[in-house]
Amino acid sequence: MTVRPAAALGALVAIAATALVGDRTLPAHMVQHALLGLVAAPLLVIAAPVRFTLRHSARRVRRGIARALTSRPVRLAGHPAGGLTLFTGTLAVVHLPAVYDAAERSVGLHALVHGALFWSAVALWVPLLGAEPVPHRTGAIARVAVVTVAMAAMGVLGAVLAAAPAPLYAAYPDLAAQREAGGVMWIGGMAVVLPVLLLAAWSALAAEERRQRTREVRG
Repeated sequence: MTVRPAAALGALVAIAATALVGDRTLPAHMVQHALLGLVAAPLLVIAAPVRFTLRHSARRVRRGIARALTSRPVRLAGHPAGGLTLFTGTLAVVHLPAVYDAAERSVGLHALVHGALFWSAVALWVPLLGAEPVPHRTGAIARVAVVTVAMAAMGVLGAVLAAAPAPLYAAYPDLAAQREAGGVMWIGGMAVVLPVLLLAAWSALAAEERRQRTREVRG
């Protein structure tokens, strides 16, 4: 099995795992969110389903996809800054107490929240990991900056949950569990994002080394 089919399978497994984890406790619910945004979303991006569809679909379908990829909303969402804004904004909004508790009372809203988390994470990862065609290709330095900010946003959320003096969500009144949930968000984000950050930093150094060698040869 090549990388892209394996990544697609991994994304499906991660999404299925959210059902197995469940959301009876707040830490488990945060594990669901981490699986969606930090495992399933980047694996889907690596799988490059759009590229596969373009290769194996009829000309009319390819033209429709091309028009969608060049539309302004998609280009904005596919820009590193746009994807980062969508991801951090969605992360903040869905974890507001009013939104979180409303989602716990409504199956439809709960599904919508999980969908928003997943697709905003896809928007974050596309310019960082996506195969062509992507609206924007992110350089190594920009990749480091985007991942750093995303990691900081997850860390802030985890810190808020862990440091709150009282339960934030009526659906989850256990303060000790809330602190554990903050740790899940902090440690889970670090465990997944930090390797990407290190890889991006290594890519930046390697690119600079190649440019230096080119300058030496020309000089």
